[in-house]
Amino acid sequence: MESVIWAFKQLYEKGLIYEGVRTSLFCPTCGTPVSDFEIAMDDSYKDAEDPSITVKFPVISEGKFKDANILAWTTTPWTMPSNRALVVDENETYILVECEGESYILAKPRLEAVFGDKKFTLKKNFRERTNRP
Repeated sequence: MESVIWAFKQLYEKGLIYEGVRTSLFCPTCGTPVSDFEIAMDDSYKDAEDPSITVKFPVISEGKFKDANILAWTTTPWTMPSNRALVVDENETYILVECEGESYILAKPRLEAVFGDKKFTLKKNFRERTNRP
């Protein structure tokens, strides 16, 4: 350990150590880091799309959104069977939309991606507020 610290100090004093930000490549199959030479080795780099889904959750509690559905977008669809709750961003604007006879609650930035060219009626804009200390 002493030798490692000594070598690091020598590199630092010569100005060869710096703090910065860089992109780290990773293997999408096993999720481990990949070095630059492994990517360039056989020119096998390819863009990959992450799977994502939008899921409809019916509101089951009594109240002003009783008959609405909450739309949740996720890039980890394999976790859906174990999900027990939805998380909302207290700083995000949510909307209540009616489309084809159903009411949906979703994050405002997702409106175009979810409904695209479908006809919908915007019923309400709101922000989630929590009672945190």
